[in-house]
Amino acid sequence: MELSKTNKVLIFNLSLLILNLFNVVSLGLNSLYLLLSAVGTAFIIEFSFAKIRKKELKYLNWLTTPLLFSLFLPGDGALWLAIYGAGFAVLFGKALFGGDEYYLFNPAMVGVVFLAISFPKNMPHLVNELMLVEETMQLLIVFLGALLIGFKIINWKVPVLFLGTFFFLTALGKELGISTLDPLISLQSGFVLLGAFFIASDEVTMAQYPIGKIIYALSLAVLMFIIRSFTSQPDGFPYALLLANAVAPLIDKIEKQENQPIEEVGE
Repeated sequence: MELSKTNKVLIFNLSLLILNLFNVVSLGLNSLYLLLSAVGTAFIIEFSFAKIRKKELKYLNWLTTPLLFSLFLPGDGALWLAIYGAGFAVLFGKALFGGDEYYLFNPAMVGVVFLAISFPKNMPHLVNELMLVEETMQLLIVFLGALLIGFKIINWKVPVLFLGTFFFLTALGKELGISTLDPLISLQSGFVLLGAFFIASDEVTMAQYPIGKIIYALSLAVLMFIIRSFTSQPDGFPYALLLANAVAPLIDKIEKQENQPIEEVGE
């Protein structure tokens, strides 16, 4: 039985909420305050734009961005980080593009990159040292990701191909001596797993055609490998994701042209 779009969004958001609650248990109450600050900021902006456009605010849809964004904040981060980041994410990453289903870049990643560039000292886990994700969190992300795939809430191709290709590239890079990354630790570090199942799988920002989805996943893996191996960014997922988002429309355009029937021109 195919789930309705509303139920799909509900299950997706519940999965994100579970991950956020795990953060609260692991990192402390400040993570809860950060989450509430992000959600409150997002609501104010989304509600305001809904009123301006005279449209109904879809209470399930607007929650996705702050729930996802909060997972990228440091557990001991200041509340203004959540407010600035969530505000930037929703306003410049989503609302100004037209809202749901119209944005080009993943809004949560827009907010994360904004904070990483503007306030690097306050986002040390993104700009200083690659952190190994707690094992329980890894298992929880994979379990919830598999659940989303099983219920056909996300397309399996993008997360699976992204993770597989990234693992292969890091293993090959280490074997050839061009990279020091350990392939298994690379998958367990930073935001690779979270990004694969909950961000790269965003239907709005990925390529829309079947072959395009494959190219998109491979491109994301290559970009991720390059950034982690040859730049000063220890994690790199938010940057790789936004770059992949940028080329997704081009991938779609090329595949659409390839699939168009060739018109015969009479002499």
